[in-house]
Amino acid sequence: MFIKKILRLLPAKIKQIENACLYLFLSGKYFIDCKNLKSIIFSDDSELNVIEVAAFGGCSSLTQIELPKNLSTLCISAFNSCTNLNKVVFKNTYRAADIGSSCFDNTASSLKLYVSYNLLSTYISSVSGYADKFVCL
Repeated sequence: MFIKKILRLLPAKIKQIENACLYLFLSGKYFIDCKNLKSIIFSDDSELNVIEVAAFGGCSSLTQIELPKNLSTLCISAFNSCTNLNKVVFKNTYRAADIGSSCFDNTASSLKLYVSYNLLSTYISSVSGYADKFVCL
């Protein structure tokens, strides 16, 4: 019980996640409202496939994210209300990730979603609401 309480408090203190090597999926709402978190950079060898519902929702200091190559799904509202988020890099060059509704709602108006040139048209045609945000790496 005591350890669970400590683990729940840790995300609130994190300012940066760098070279994260998380596996398979990131549980929903784990980092929700983590006000001090400024950037997330997943390592190239991360096997993270799914970022669950609202996992980083409300992280108001978050400005940039580099997503891992293996990412296949960003669930609903994964980064919703990250009001200062202005740069997201999709490292995958062979398959576009599925992006859930409201994933990037209530983020900075300057938000840019960087994707590989060969996937740009796929993202633009398949992700409603963010077509004007996609740019080539």
